Amino acid sequence: MFWKNAEPVSLITPDELARLMAEGRAPVLLDVRSAKDYQKGHLPNAVHIPLDELERRAGELNPVLPTVFY
Repeated sequence: MFWKNAEPVSLITPDELARLMAEGRAPVLLDVRSAKDYQKGHLPNAVHIPLDELERRAGELNPVLPTVFY
């Protein structure tokens, strides 16, 4: 897997994410659910890359930007 050598991840609570979004400081929101679930609803401005495509499409992400995967 491409993330084996990645740095440890931090967890963020829904309340912390809501606060950042309200302050206009939202991280990149990456929705890794299926297309069907994404179409049913997703967070505003979320980027959709299904989990089974993530390794192949990782180059679409900016590794410098904070990113929340859900």
